[in-house]
Amino acid sequence: MKRLSIMLIFVFALSFFIQAEEVRNALVIGNSNYKQGSLVNPANDAKAISDALKTKGFNVKLYINVETQNDMKKIVREFTDKIKSEGGIALFYYAGHGVQIKGLNYLVPVGAMINNEAEVEYEALDLGFVLSLMEFAGTKLNICILDACRDNPFAKSFRSASDRGLAVVAKSPASTIIAYSTSQGSVASDGTGKNGLYTEELLKAITKNDIYIEDVFKLAGKNVEDRTKGAQRPWVNSSFYGQFSFAPVNKNEKASVTNTEADKKPLENKKVSVNEEAITSAIIVTVVSKARIFIDGKFIADISPDKKISLNNITLGAHKIEIDYGTQKERRDITVIRDKPVVLSFNTKVKNETVPEIKDQMVFVEGGTFLMGDTIGKGYENERPVHKVRLYSYWIGRYEVTVKEFKAFVDETGYKTYAEAAGGTLYWAGSRFEFQNNLNWKNPYWKTTDEHPVSHLNWYDCIEYCNWRSKKEGLSSYYNIDKTKKDPYNGDDKDIFKWNVTINESANGYRLPTEAEWEYAARGGKYSKNTLYSGSNNPDSVGNFGSNNVSSFSKAGKKKPNELGIYDMSGNVYEFCWDWLDEYLPGEQINPKGPVSGKYRVIRGGSILVSADKAIITYRTKRSINNAAVDLGFRLAKNKIKKD
Repeated sequence: MKRLSIMLIFVFALSFFIQAEEVRNALVIGNSNYKQGSLVNPANDAKAISDALKTKGFNVKLYINVETQNDMKKIVREFTDKIKSEGGIALFYYAGHGVQIKGLNYLVPVGAMINNEAEVEYEALDLGFVLSLMEFAGTKLNICILDACRDNPFAKSFRSASDRGLAVVAKSPASTIIAYSTSQGSVASDGTGKNGLYTEELLKAITKNDIYIEDVFKLAGKNVEDRTKGAQRPWVNSSFYGQFSFAPVNKNEKASVTNTEADKKPLENKKVSVNEEAITSAIIVTVVSKARIFIDGKFIADISPDKKISLNNITLGAHKIEIDYGTQKERRDITVIRDKPVVLSFNTKVKNETVPEIKDQMVFVEGGTFLMGDTIGKGYENERPVHKVRLYSYWIGRYEVTVKEFKAFVDETGYKTYAEAAGGTLYWAGSRFEFQNNLNWKNPYWKTTDEHPVSHLNWYDCIEYCNWRSKKEGLSSYYNIDKTKKDPYNGDDKDIFKWNVTINESANGYRLPTEAEWEYAARGGKYSKNTLYSGSNNPDSVGNFGSNNVSSFSKAGKKKPNELGIYDMSGNVYEFCWDWLDEYLPGEQINPKGPVSGKYRVIRGGSILVSADKAIITYRTKRSINNAAVDLGFRLAKNKIKKD
């Protein structure tokens, strides 16, 4: 007996060498008893994998024949909450039916009743839901194994009969191993016993001591190919830069980043490592200005001028090296060859050797005093009087909150934005805003990707996200949101909710910036060059506006940053602030948070819908709290605490 099946294994790591004593958790699901297209082996495979993992120190949750999509989501959420709190290593295993619709993969519960492809997303679990929550949990290593039958039992009622099996994951996480039980379109043997052939060999390989995970795949794959005399040929696609073993290994070599002329201590545990075959080459870097080094988009280390840094154990092949000076970047494309270190010298001289601190994509803004308002004399009446403001130090987002970041919030909580609940939102009809059905952050007016800023949000959507993210990262919530009481200071006639929102000033969680904080950061803080726009006097170099004929938003960070290394504070999307809008008061103010009451919240920065003159640093305007127009987004901020 044969069945057309595929096994994919994704491995993505935040630290690169995994110690044996790390906490290990696994979620294993096997679905066999389908109402449509019953299967024999998935339940057996899941039980066998569960037993094998327990012998390797995993705490396993095993579920057989999960009935509904909601049941599967609940199980996944419980698992990812656990790994978020415990860290260590996480493994997800699924065996059962899997189908693809328009390039998206779905895991099918046994009770699914699917009459056509339009119903799949409502009956089955999107694989992206699983991968996103696992990645967001922030564990040191995540492993996701899918042994999903490619023989679609619903194919007869599908119009796209050619879309058989699972699709190759187009946007798999970085540091990933994808191991297939057979090449695409080929038949994978179901085996003569109670397990599929590839699963049978994988179980044998997992029990081996003294081999890393790459060798587990090689061993299982070779045995499958030998047993089928080449008819079934597993293959592996890898971008994983780490080492992991199901069982202890004798070799205790750790890959590392070392300063060849500076301290040899690890740099924030940011270690570069590769699989066993590729631990043979290095990149040696020198700079003449203080900077940060990134490889393929991942932060590796800080480097000081005139000191070499050696990035050891780099995987062979092509890589992108980025040197970030804070106010500008330098990039090189390189190819790493076996036994031949790559030597790179970066000679860019940055006048200001102090690079603003950046941590987790938040930029540290050192407090100071500045003149707030129309200091250049090209602004509007509500930008005056110019007045002195003194701010305490704080953190602000390097980028506007992206679609990917907001999606993680919605996927985990089921939150519906105001635009979704209202059935649509406002879009620009050429001369005025008009309501359009079904417009929301999932179905935006603009063509967007995960890397674009999220939009179509109202003010409440933004603060709900802030509190959720604070909780996810173990921080104290900045906002108290009481939906049972009306805010007596809210004079917004268009706000149908008027939730009573107060703040915890000592909290270390995420929040919206105040209007003063926003303007100070947009000016470049203490590094300000007094430009008209955030980072330049040339608007097109720093942002997208209606006047530069750009028909869609830019992805976050694609324009020039300002003096603090912050992107998109002029143009792209308007950004909500905490403050109510009112006239400026004369005289010096210390850490102002705006008026106590008002009708509209402040938005700053201009957008793709307006001309560049409305993206000048000092320009301020307003929106109703419930306004979720197509050009509204936000940026995070948070307080500086003592340990910062």
